Amino acid sequence: MATATPIPVVPGQPYGSIPITVTVSGASQYPPGSRPRAQITTRSGATCTLAVTWPDGQSGTLPSQVADKSGACFFRPTVPIGMRSGTATAQGTVQDIFGLNIQQTTFIVGGDPNHIPPGDNITSVDPDLQAATMSARDIRDHADNQDNNGDGVGNGADNQDNAE
Repeated sequence: MATATPIPVVPGQPYGSIPITVTVSGASQYPPGSRPRAQITTRSGATCTLAVTWPDGQSGTLPSQVADKSGACFFRPTVPIGMRSGTATAQGTVQDIFGLNIQQTTFIVGGDPNHIPPGDNITSVDPDLQAATMSARDIRDHADNQDNNGDGVGNGADNQDNAE
């Protein structure tokens, strides 16, 4: 009778075989109050998580998502108001039954918070203008992932914080 030998796996360390690509797109830099467009591309059905570390060292993790049919997960972190200029890091993690993988990318935080394109700054855009300038995905993201407690990470828990 054969005996299986367990292989130790350190939580959070890559193992197995699962593809990952992490991108942040939409602008050359993101002023405080803006919402960069982050995407993780992997295998369909994998669980995606995005953690962001801001230039001042603050960090937070957005709620996990399941990759769609094309293997994409979309995230919209909010650059905290008052955040200093510098380099931010977006770390994507993907996991499914075949393994876990991690990849990082960086993006620039800075610029004039008064010149954010409509739809990329949901915290200061008039609600009537929001509906006219945001895509259906942005409106869903606004409801699910709005940063309501100022920590730079929007999630459903933030919405519960303000329900009282």
